[in-house]
Order: sequence, then C-alpha cells, then structure tokens
Amino acid sequence: MEKIYTYMMITTVVMILLYMFGFATVTGAILNSFGLTSPDNLTNVQSKHLFNYITVIALVALVGLGVISLISKTISDLPITAGLASALLVVFIGDLASVIMYVSEPWEKWMLFIVVAPYVTAYSIALYDWVRGKD
Repeated sequence: MEKIYTYMMITTVVMILLYMFGFATVTGAILNSFGLTSPDNLTNVQSKHLFNYITVIALVALVGLGVISLISKTISDLPITAGLASALLVVFIGDLASVIMYVSEPWEKWMLFIVVAPYVTAYSIALYDWVRGKD
C-alpha cells in the first residue's frame, strides 16, 4: 500500500515542478480552472471558487463512498484511492505528452521516453497490484 502512495507523491511533485517551471501542461489547465492563474500569483488560492470546487469534490467522494459501502456492506476507501491514483496517472501522462511537444530534437524525445517510460510502467503495475490486493 505504501508503494502506490509513494508513486502518487513523486508524481504530484513532478507535476507541480513542471507547472512552476512554466510548461503548459494538463496540471496547469486544471489549476487555472481552480483560479490559480500562474505560479507567480498564489494569492488566487484563497478565492471562493477554489473552496467551492474542493467542497463539491469532497461531497461527491463521500456520497460515492457511502453508496459503495452500502452495496458491499463494508467500509472501504479502495475505490476513492484507486480512482485518485488512476486519475493522477492519466494527468501525469498528459503532462508528459505536453512536455514532449516542447522538445525539438528527436534524440531529446527518446531520452525523455527512456527516462519516464519505466516510471509510468512501474506506477501502472503497482496500481494494478494494489487494487488486486497483492501489494
């Protein structure tokens, strides 16, 4: 279980660093929709819209957890955590696709692929093993 959380934390840090370095990534688009327009201007974090989004996401997650708990007659955080980990992986792959657009030389694209492909593969395998209960 700790393995998937480690992958999630590393992925989140890399995505935030890409955003702070100024790459136009999927993470940047998501943060812009929350009202965080640029890494230089962090005063928008206290906007009303951000807290409304967080409240709606938390309520949807709680209702989903309640429905799943009623159906399975157990309390489990697996669906929420697995959904979050999967969504994080998809957004990270989108970020990498946008970074690939920035590099111009073919050898740079291959180097990026050689460095990142094993990480994405290991993340996917760890997520699959964790959901199956083999972690």
